[in-house]
Amino acid sequence: MKPRKRNAPGLIPALLCIVLFASLSACGDSPSGEKISGEVIFEKSDLENSLLGFGWFDGKSGKYGFFNEDRFEILDSLKKVNAVPAPDFTPDKMTYPVYAFDPHGSDGFDMPFLWTNGYLIAKDGTAYRFKYDFAALRKKGFSTNDTGTISSVSVFQNGFRLALDEKGWNASRLTKAAELKPAEGVNLQLASQDEKALKLTLQNTGEQTWLYGEDYFLHVLLDGVWYAVPPMTPDGVVFTAIGYSLEPGQTSDVFCSLLPYEGLPKGQYRVCKSLSLEDKYGRYTHGYTMSAEFSIE
Repeated sequence: MKPRKRNAPGLIPALLCIVLFASLSACGDSPSGEKISGEVIFEKSDLENSLLGFGWFDGKSGKYGFFNEDRFEILDSLKKVNAVPAPDFTPDKMTYPVYAFDPHGSDGFDMPFLWTNGYLIAKDGTAYRFKYDFAALRKKGFSTNDTGTISSVSVFQNGFRLALDEKGWNASRLTKAAELKPAEGVNLQLASQDEKALKLTLQNTGEQTWLYGEDYFLHVLLDGVWYAVPPMTPDGVVFTAIGYSLEPGQTSDVFCSLLPYEGLPKGQYRVCKSLSLEDKYGRYTHGYTMSAEFSIE
């Protein structure tokens, strides 16, 4: 069975990987001196039917791609590293570059890892002191040509752990939101809000038919600038691939779950819905986005 090809983040949303074909040693000691083998950390990884995702961001630019033929060798080198638990890790300890590697898990889900300043951050937020030369892996050529551009650490799966701290969002670690192109003759308003979901009203006051799906995304306003909010779960946000028509004069209720963003810090946000225009010949024009603002107190 050939390895399956996985999509890049942000492109999508997720991811961390590594290499160095030299001997690797453990770094630093925790107060207890406990060391954990990389075999334990990566024991649930499964690359039989999956490529190995890897990316980096140096504070200005970054890329994400996949390794194929040498993915097992790379993972084996990671398993040889001894790690030391680092419960003292906080986002302020992050330095550039940040690396992400994303092996597939035996449970069918991704296992996104982040590495920064000698710290390895696992999917569940557990941090380790982990000595590995990710820069050497960065110099290797990706096995696939569909590399994606990384605009901030928050684009990585699990990246929200570096962009959010007890003070709230760190604007320098988020991606600025693109300018929205509203759909003419369409209104989107917040009808109600609770801890679990937003209820929106989508109304077509024009004479054209619009299409929309179940997908949505959030932006946060920081110092007068809108930034993209990353999903606050390593598995991202999953939507059902279905389309709805919004006919002229029609009003529809739209629900957006806040569970993938549980723990949003206080601030001003907006929820965004993408729409496509359908002409009388059944052709579609994409790129339209409506938004409705809401607050987290």
